[in-house]
Amino acid sequence: MSQLSLPEREETPPRFLGDVRERLEKARASGPQDLLLEASLLIEEVTGHTVGMTLQKGEYQGVDKLDEPGAEEALKLLMSAMEEALRALHLQGKDQIPYDTYLCVAQEWYDDRVSERQDRERAGSEHGEVTKGTSPGYELDLGDATMTGPQAENRFLYSSDKLPTRPSEVAMQRMCEAERVDPRDHYHKNQEYLQEVREQDPYKEKAWDPGSEWLADIQVVLMEEFHLDSSGFVATGEWPIRMMPCVGTRADILRGTDCVVEFHDPVDGSSVAVTIDVTSNLENKAQGGVKADVVVSPQGALIHKDFELSGARQFCVDPRTLKIDHPQRNERRKLIAKAIAEIIRFRKAHRDIPIFRTPRNRPEEGYDPNRQRRRDFRDALHDLVVHRRSQNGGGSSH
Repeated sequence: MSQLSLPEREETPPRFLGDVRERLEKARASGPQDLLLEASLLIEEVTGHTVGMTLQKGEYQGVDKLDEPGAEEALKLLMSAMEEALRALHLQGKDQIPYDTYLCVAQEWYDDRVSERQDRERAGSEHGEVTKGTSPGYELDLGDATMTGPQAENRFLYSSDKLPTRPSEVAMQRMCEAERVDPRDHYHKNQEYLQEVREQDPYKEKAWDPGSEWLADIQVVLMEEFHLDSSGFVATGEWPIRMMPCVGTRADILRGTDCVVEFHDPVDGSSVAVTIDVTSNLENKAQGGVKADVVVSPQGALIHKDFELSGARQFCVDPRTLKIDHPQRNERRKLIAKAIAEIIRFRKAHRDIPIFRTPRNRPEEGYDPNRQRRRDFRDALHDLVVHRRSQNGGGSSH
């Protein structure tokens, strides 16, 4: 079996990167299988993300080390070592699936760190404040360049007393497995996921007063767009426009939706749902493919290409990318709300558009295969890794 070679050691590597290299070199001396297993463990330790092989009692108890000097290089090194080990072991099919998952997770975290660093390098204001590449005077909405995805979801969609509970990695894997074996078609699954969103809506008791500032502003504009008088609905409690955050539900985990805006037409009694995804980095989301009807971030919003012929197009600064933007955040919110109103009208006229889109639905321009591979393999079983490690007693087998 050919010997594996790792990238050459830097002259003065950061201590963290040096430790990673040392552990990989020790594993390499025992053979490619040990190298593969050690790289798997290190990816979990660096990202803080439990993929499949865990340290003790099936549960990873660490925190991520992504802020350590040399973390980016460490992830590159780990991906390189794992790929070389896979080539040496000639794993195929089901045997390779768990390791593909590790590679995809590492790649995603690496891409995110590189993107954040590039944003910091090319952005800034007179006070050294990061503005993610925006022009002077541009108002970010509810965030800054250091905000994570979960932080963006919390600030845009939730009040401080109603923050969501996000499922563990194990719980998400179970959701994915249940989705995979469910024999029903996507229409019936989507209807069930939408009902779950309604039932878990944190604002269902006071639908006319969502606790989120951003959602409240969007709702006000939507009421104006459909010429609805709030006084006629408060007394009955049958509010025509519900803003329903759903982070942590199956609509989020399986369909990429963080919030659903549901419009109940008081005239004809019909209902229309519009899906929203919240992200801290709009550029990355555009490259990875848009699944929700609207993707919202501190830097504007993107409209799904299903609605490129709708009236929402008129509010986009770039008809090709269907991006909504404005230097002033309040004006930007109005444009996003008006676009949502147009999507509602379009959906009423085109009932064939699914409420939720599946992860494999129509890859779009800018499609990122690494992100798609992670989605495709995320729900795979990872018992192969644990089984091999238990067989080896934590050591190697040749």
